[in-house]
Amino acid sequence: RRLSSADLQLVLLALLKGTPRHGYELIKAVEEHSLGFYTPSPGMVYPALSYLEDHGFASVTVEGNKKRYGITPEGETWLAERQNSADAILAQLRAMGERVKRMNEAMAFDRETDNAAEWTDTGHDPLRTARW
Repeated sequence: RRLSSADLQLVLLALLKGTPRHGYELIKAVEEHSLGFYTPSPGMVYPALSYLEDHGFASVTVEGNKKRYGITPEGETWLAERQNSADAILAQLRAMGERVKRMNEAMAFDRETDNAAEWTDTGHDPLRTARW
């Protein structure tokens, strides 16, 4: 399932703690944290960042045509009150990413095993045998 906007706000604020970032960097940070399992869309991230800014939890510094977001003292307090929830969401994203990674690795191993068995059992070269 996708993250709710409230969950995404917590995750973004947690990722801003100690490291100001651009919106795109935050999208990539969520994707990396989840091992590629979840990549929030810009249509989810930028409204969440606007919410955080409007409520005084995030600050914005304009750098050319980009905005760099940072956490404010109010944001740090708000996050601290919800840190357990933020940690749980981040842990769930990581766990799902690891689960999907293991499944992909298992499927790749099965494909390799199937291809090897086909080659040795039939005497045919699987690269030369067309499968329809």
